[in-house]
Amino acid sequence: MEITITETKGTELYCRYDRELKPQTCYLNLDPRDGSVCCDYSGEIGNSVPMDVYHGLRLQWRIPALKAEAANRLMHESEPLFVRICGGFKEEWDGHNMVGKLSEDAEQASSEIESAIEALNEDEHLVVWEAGDYFSALGNAQRQAEYLGVKPDSNLDEIESRLEKEALSEGVDALEGLSKFLEQLQEELREAAEEESQRPPPKGGGLGDPANGQPSNVSVD
Repeated sequence: MEITITETKGTELYCRYDRELKPQTCYLNLDPRDGSVCCDYSGEIGNSVPMDVYHGLRLQWRIPALKAEAANRLMHESEPLFVRICGGFKEEWDGHNMVGKLSEDAEQASSEIESAIEALNEDEHLVVWEAGDYFSALGNAQRQAEYLGVKPDSNLDEIESRLEKEALSEGVDALEGLSKFLEQLQEELREAAEEESQRPPPKGGGLGDPANGQPSNVSVD
C-alpha cells in the first residue's frame, strides 16, 4: 500500500482551547485502511477516544507538540514501518463492530515507532510562552507598552508580527495569547489617556490670583 504523508507546518501541533489549563494532546496518526499519515492535536476534550481509534481502525501514537521539521522527519523516517503495519492490518467483524487487527510483524513495527518517538530530543519540542508571562519582566503595563512600542493608536498587527519574529530569534516558537495581550495593553493606555483628559486643570497661582493672597486689582493714587 502506498503511504500518503501530510506534512506539518509551523506551530500547528500546539493548541490550547479557551478555558482549558493544558494544551491538547498530540498524536502521530496512521489509517491503515488507506495509508494516510499525519501529525495532529486531538480535537477531543478530556480522555475521550474517537470511535475509529477505539476499534483499532485508525492507529495513534502519542507525541510531544513537536516542531514541524521534527514531526515531518519522524513521519518520513517511519514510512517503512507504516508499510509493514498496513501490510499486517485487517478488518474483522467482532459481532458488534468492525475492528482492526494487527499481525505480529505489524505489532512489532508499531513498537518500533514508539521507540522512535521516545528517542526524540527535547530541543525538537515546540517552545511556547504565554505572552503575559514572557513580557512580565518588563514591569508594569506602562513600561511594557513603552518597551514594546504600543501606543493608543498603534497598528497592533504590525507589532504582533515584529514581536513574533523577535521571539523566534530567541528560541521561542510561539507567544500564546499575544493578540489579546496587546489589545489589553492598548486598552489600558487608552483608558489612562481618557482619565487624564477628564482631570480638572490645576488652580492658577499667578500674582494676580487671589489664591496667592494678592489682590486682583491694585489702585495707585
